[in-house]
Amino acid sequence: MRTRTLTIVISVVAVIAACGSDDQLPASQPTVADPSPPTAVATINSPGLSSAPELFPSRTPSSGDPITIVPGDIADGLNQPLRQRPLVQIGPNLIPHVSQNPEVGREHIANDVTGSGYTESPATSGPHWFAPITFAVVPSPARWGVYELSLPDEVLVHNIEHGGVGIHYNCPAGCADLIATLENLVPPNRTQFIMSPYLNMDTKIAITAWRHHMYLDQFDEPLIREFIATFQDKAPESILGNTF
Repeated sequence: MRTRTLTIVISVVAVIAACGSDDQLPASQPTVADPSPPTAVATINSPGLSSAPELFPSRTPSSGDPITIVPGDIADGLNQPLRQRPLVQIGPNLIPHVSQNPEVGREHIANDVTGSGYTESPATSGPHWFAPITFAVVPSPARWGVYELSLPDEVLVHNIEHGGVGIHYNCPAGCADLIATLENLVPPNRTQFIMSPYLNMDTKIAITAWRHHMYLDQFDEPLIREFIATFQDKAPESILGNTF
C-alpha cells in the first residue's frame, strides 16, 4: 500500500510540473525563435568582420577572416529563397537576406536638378530625371543595354522603376574579364537590363532592382540569376520596351 501511494504522489507531481501555469509552455513544446534576422545584420556588406554577427554569437573571427559554413549549419539556410535567407559569408561574398529597401520617392525632377535622399548606392528608388536627353548624355530612362560610362542615380532609378535590373561594377584598376562575364548575363534583346560602371561602391559588384540590392565582392552567377529571377519586372511601372 505504501508503495502504491508513493507512486500516485510522484505521478501527480510530475503532471503538475509538466503543465505549470497558463503562461508557461509544456516541457515537450520547444520555444520557437523569431525567424526574422536582425535588421542590422542584413545591412552588413563588407567581408571584413571584426566580430561575428548576431546570427553567430559564438563566433569571433578576426577582421578579414571569412566565416566558414559547414554542412547543416544555420539550418541549411542557403537552400532558402533570397527573401528568407540569413546573412552568411562564403569566401569573399556576404550572402544576404535581401530585405526591401525604403522607398524614398518616385517623383520626376528637372534634369538640371540633382536628386537627393537616396539610401543605397546605386539607388533603388527616389527622385529621377524624365527627358529624351539629360546631362548624362543619355535619355532618362536610358535605353536598355550595356554602357561603358557611369550613369547617375537620377537615370538608373528611372530604369529600375520600369522593372529593370541594374548590373554595376567598380574596378578603378580595370577588370576586363569581370566586365565580360557580367555582360554575359544580359540577354541579346537587352530589355529590362542596364549595365554600367558605378564609382565609389563599397564592393566590386552591385545588382539592383526596385527597392532591392545585392552587393558582391566576387562574381557568383547562380546567386545573381536568382536575384534577377526574384526581382526583375516587379516595379511600379514595369515596361519591357524602351520609352525613348
